[in-house]
Amino acid sequence: MSAPAVAIARSRRPDAAEEGLKRAAGRLWEADRARLMLRHPFVAMLAMRLDLVPVVDDRLSTACTDGERVFVDARFLHGLSAADRAFVLAHEVWHCAARHLLRRGPREAERWNIAVDHEVNALLRDEGLALPDDCIYFPERHGQNAETVYASPDCDAARATGRGRLADQHSLGARPEVAVRDGDLDVFDPTGDWGQWPARVVAVAQQLERLHGQLPAGMRQFVESYRKPQVDWRRVLARFVTRTLGDQRAWLPPSRRWIHRGLYLPSRRGHRLDLTVAIDTSASTAAYLPTFMGELMGLAASFGRYRLRLICCDVEIQSDFEITDETRWDPAELDFSGAGGTSLTTVFRQLARETPPPALIYFTDGYGPAPRRAPAYPVLWALTPGARLPAPWGEPLWLVLPTDAPGGFTH
Repeated sequence: MSAPAVAIARSRRPDAAEEGLKRAAGRLWEADRARLMLRHPFVAMLAMRLDLVPVVDDRLSTACTDGERVFVDARFLHGLSAADRAFVLAHEVWHCAARHLLRRGPREAERWNIAVDHEVNALLRDEGLALPDDCIYFPERHGQNAETVYASPDCDAARATGRGRLADQHSLGARPEVAVRDGDLDVFDPTGDWGQWPARVVAVAQQLERLHGQLPAGMRQFVESYRKPQVDWRRVLARFVTRTLGDQRAWLPPSRRWIHRGLYLPSRRGHRLDLTVAIDTSASTAAYLPTFMGELMGLAASFGRYRLRLICCDVEIQSDFEITDETRWDPAELDFSGAGGTSLTTVFRQLARETPPPALIYFTDGYGPAPRRAPAYPVLWALTPGARLPAPWGEPLWLVLPTDAPGGFTH
């Protein structure tokens, strides 16, 4: 018995009325972008770097971006208020600025979409844009990056309630029953080059700083994650560690265990290196800790005698212990399976109850509340890929994305 014939609908291009709807939507969104300049110039100036492309296509029901263009369904756009249109445009711009499609990696798509929506909407809230009532936003996770939110149970709850009526699409997917197919959408390519966005963000920030002075705190922290002069991170770390011992240094005969590495390192006779190291044990930092701690411990060993106090913390302090030149420790022993939240204030509160340390190195993704005022001791923020600078004080040390410089830290 032969299989029944399956009717295959043939797609059509937008008709004359729909082309007119597209042109009207383009004028509407161009005007929205111009109005954004008055109240939110940062996101508006970034939006100027994107082509706005209204379409009428059954593959797209709301909006999407590929890092070069923002596509929007013209029928959808005409049904929105001015505030909702501004939100949709600004939401797409922040997806580009934060390079969310690049950062996804092997993560599951639906859960990642929820996580990045929270990160974007938290940034928009900081900018003063009104958020729709049904959008993805977890107030208790405000300030956490998408990688941290992805590991949280909030993503599971959001699957049931949905991402809201204005939720964008991060891919077009495969739909066999496409009645209308717009050629203007065929160029959508989310796998394109996202590498230009750090330079765009920094350039816009520099323009606004010249015109208006210092950027708002939340925006400044995001921008600082892209301001990374290419300096060897080992030199920056060594300089910071060396400063904790002051200026009295003497060259001693090099240790035999370092000669095979070609290292002839200065040391302090009769002194011990004392450092406090805070480790953010949120899930997004786990992959980068062994490299960083390996270098830090190697540097400490070059001083001969050392004591490192390690405080491991997410929302609360999970462990607090010491390692010295007479002990061994493997970073793989740390547990990164916590609740996913981060509070950078916890460690500083603990240290405030004690004699201040000579210096603190805080290894973190930077997404979490930090003290407003700098402590009396020097602080080095050792920041993972996608991190933000958590406070306007302290010295930043950046671990760059693999696409920029594999495995390398910059300052």
